[in-house]
Amino acid sequence: MTAARTSPHLRVTHTSLMSLAFAARPVLAFLVLLLAGCPRFHAEPLPNAPADATFVDIDGVHVRYREAGKRDAPAVVLIHGFGASSDSWLPVIPALAATHRVIAIDLKGFGWTSRPEGDYSPAAQAKLVWRVLDKLGVVEAALVGHSWGTSVVMSMMVAQPARVPRVALYAAYLYDDQVPGFFRWAEKRGLGELLFGLFYKERIDERAALAYYDERFITEPRVERVKRDLAKPGTTAAALAAARGHRFAELHRAIARTPFGRNAATADGSHTKPVLLLWGEQDQVTPVRFAHRLLAELGNAELKSYARCGHIPMVEAPQSTRDLVAFLEPVPVLPATVVVPPVAPAEPTGGGGADGGQGGGVGGGEAEVGGYSDVILELPNTRPDRALPIGADLATLGAELTPRHYASPRENMEIVVHGALRVRDIQLYNLDLDRGLDSTGQPIAPVPLGGGQRVD
Repeated sequence: MTAARTSPHLRVTHTSLMSLAFAARPVLAFLVLLLAGCPRFHAEPLPNAPADATFVDIDGVHVRYREAGKRDAPAVVLIHGFGASSDSWLPVIPALAATHRVIAIDLKGFGWTSRPEGDYSPAAQAKLVWRVLDKLGVVEAALVGHSWGTSVVMSMMVAQPARVPRVALYAAYLYDDQVPGFFRWAEKRGLGELLFGLFYKERIDERAALAYYDERFITEPRVERVKRDLAKPGTTAAALAAARGHRFAELHRAIARTPFGRNAATADGSHTKPVLLLWGEQDQVTPVRFAHRLLAELGNAELKSYARCGHIPMVEAPQSTRDLVAFLEPVPVLPATVVVPPVAPAEPTGGGGADGGQGGGVGGGEAEVGGYSDVILELPNTRPDRALPIGADLATLGAELTPRHYASPRENMEIVVHGALRVRDIQLYNLDLDRGLDSTGQPIAPVPLGGGQRVD
């Protein structure tokens, strides 16, 4: 037998192959990131902002805020959730503006606020909001937050508890248990850029479906508007930076040391500040079990839950707005020199009396709330002909809704070639074509966007 000859120039060993593969890994990672499009920040003011939008510049951040109501009224500050904007609060603002100075802020990286490189943690966002309020001359304010925005609200309260008389939290997102695995993966440098670059702007329709109990709130025009919002420069990089700040253990330890924590309570709870929790009973994003967990941590908290309601009670549950208004209603304080006498037995009178001079503070005149008069506040589930509230579109996004969905089994058929082709089988309904509800509360003849259904 003749021994096989091996050319000395072509000799390849297992060790050399492994070394070559290891050396090529950075190159492959760079190529993948290049194909995905590495997210970039955008420090400048965003182009094409609404002509009537108001801004304030704080430490290099161009912050958009809304303001309504009377400037000398008690202040209430509204903080939106992840991936949303101050538009989320448009259904709520008119009711609050009758008795309050209402300020709704686009957090850094969201809405029309700029997206510079930097810290996007709840604590950093809280510091930014306090700076905005300082510039607007607000000394004390009740705070209202939704979803991830509740972590910003509680961070604001921890930082300056003396300036916060009360807090309201919609569908609070405050526990590490609530953070989707997708966000944990994104904490890894390089992997986060890849995941957000490839997937953050994808499957908006399916992601929005997790936000609502009533699917009729999800229409194609609203999905398209969310996509346009995601297309703003710097959005993906800012969302990734914010996602990497979802760590809440230290925040809970800090809450316990404030006047809102259970440790601050006396036997009757009289030394704790009040908190209102507002929650949809069918919330798939932050299930209501987290509300009960939060109740146990706070010294003076009350839970209001709403049937047939998902992650966005301010849109699906009009009663939540009434509950919020009642919670924030200023409590009249009698002057110290006034002594109220005991109530005497009623005697027949000619009517009127002292009650006639104590008209309610709201009835004396309407607050000027420009631009919000067309918002529909009464939206009972039994009225299919209602218009959707303004802001229902951007509120659907909340990217906390979705990342865990990326790794879940898919119920609808969808084939995606990134950036080029999409074939999907998913039902989106056009509210304008709904013909009413049956006895179970379901649409009688919901018409898919493709049309083709016959209504007799």
